[in-house]
Amino acid sequence: MSNYKVSGKKLTKQFHNCDPQPMPREDVKAYYRACGHPLRELCHTKPSMRRYKKAMKKADAGNLGTGRYERIAPGRVEFHPWVDFMQFHLKLGTLAFDVNIAPLANTTFNAAKSAIKFYEAAALKVPTLAQRTGPYADEIIDGDTGFLFEQPTDFVEKLEALVKDADLREKMGQHAYDWVREHRDVTKTVRPLAEFYHSLRSEVWSLPHAA
Repeated sequence: MSNYKVSGKKLTKQFHNCDPQPMPREDVKAYYRACGHPLRELCHTKPSMRRYKKAMKKADAGNLGTGRYERIAPGRVEFHPWVDFMQFHLKLGTLAFDVNIAPLANTTFNAAKSAIKFYEAAALKVPTLAQRTGPYADEIIDGDTGFLFEQPTDFVEKLEALVKDADLREKMGQHAYDWVREHRDVTKTVRPLAEFYHSLRSEVWSLPHAA
């Protein structure tokens, strides 16, 4: 458990039953989950993040999966290695982050992705700042269940608003949690999805319904 930091979040066995109870602290932690390839999604925000870090002394960052961006703010970026998939929800809950950052390059490939990073943060009642592209533009209600940005200036302004305003973070995180539970809960979505696939079999491929 040496790679786990337990502070700021109360965990339960079921991820979507988490009841986050933030501990009082002066710093604010923004979180970004990266993959192993060159991080095109974060490249265009890197200069803004550097300027932002100089201005916001109480904002630190958590990064899961890569250490490529340690020079953005030396000593103020916390890195965590990947964990086993079955333990990921526990790892995420122990990071004790306040803002979820989700930049995403506007590519054909990314347009087919899901907004899972938004869903996972919402399960912890943490607000997301995401790029207005691909899945996030369809899933996040800007200013209500999260923030969307298009330009680096938007990114800085909206991140600053979240860092400075704890009440805004709490309100937006709660709205995100409520929206995801209502619209993306598997117990509510599995039947319509199954019916959709059945309609494809019969209407498009002229096949009988699967058992």
